[in-house]
Amino acid sequence: MSIRIKEKVTCPKCGFQYEIECAPAVDGAKDPDLKERLLSGDAFVTVCPSCSVTTRLVYPVMYHDPGRGFAVYFLPRVEQEKLERDDTLNGLLDPAASYSRLRLVDDYSHLCEKIRLFELGLNDRAMELFKACTALSMMGQEKTDAFVPDSMVFEEESEGRMRFTCARGEENKQLTAPAGFYHTIVESAPSAVKEGGAEQFVMIDMLWALNALKDQNSLMKQLRDLH
Repeated sequence: MSIRIKEKVTCPKCGFQYEIECAPAVDGAKDPDLKERLLSGDAFVTVCPSCSVTTRLVYPVMYHDPGRGFAVYFLPRVEQEKLERDDTLNGLLDPAASYSRLRLVDDYSHLCEKIRLFELGLNDRAMELFKACTALSMMGQEKTDAFVPDSMVFEEESEGRMRFTCARGEENKQLTAPAGFYHTIVESAPSAVKEGGAEQFVMIDMLWALNALKDQNSLMKQLRDLH
C-alpha cells in the first residue's frame, strides 16, 4: 500500500509555514496517480500559498510493486546518515508480498531508471555491466575530445538500440548503443547477473559494476571480447 503523511514546510523566500502531503511509500500497482506524480517529479515540488515561490523538496521514498516482486528505496545522500536502514526499510514493505529484488538508490534519476528496468523485465545487474563496459570503451577512444559520461541512465529499448541519458558535469547528451550486447551479457555471464536473494536492500550501480569487473578478471576479459 501507499503511505501518505502531512509535513510542515517553511518557504525559503518569505518564511511562511504551510502543510503539504508527502508519500514515503508508493505502491505503483494500487496507486497509479501517485506513481505518475513520483515519476514526473511533481511529488517533490511544492508552491508556497503566500508568495507562490516553487520549492523542490528532497525526501526518502519507497516505491514498490508487490505484483512484480520489486521495491526501490530512494534515499538522498543528505539523508543517509539518519537512517537505521534495515528496520526502516522493511517496515515500509508489504508484509504479505514476496520481493525478489530490493534496491537502494541515492539519486532520483536512478529511482526512475530502476522502475523502468524492472517493469520491462530487464536485469539491472546486466544493465550496469553494459553501461560500465560502454563507458570504459569510450574512455579508450583515441579522440581527446570524446564525451565520456560520469553517469548513464537507461531510458528505453527501441529497434534494437538502448537509449541512455548521459551526463558529465553540467553537460547532458543522449546516447544509443546496440541492445544485443546487453542480451549477450545476460546469456553469457549468468553468475554475474543472477539475483542472489532479496533479504536486504542493495545498491546496484556503476560502482558495483566496476567492482565486479575488477574482482573478476575472467568476467572483464569475457565482456571485452563480447564488446
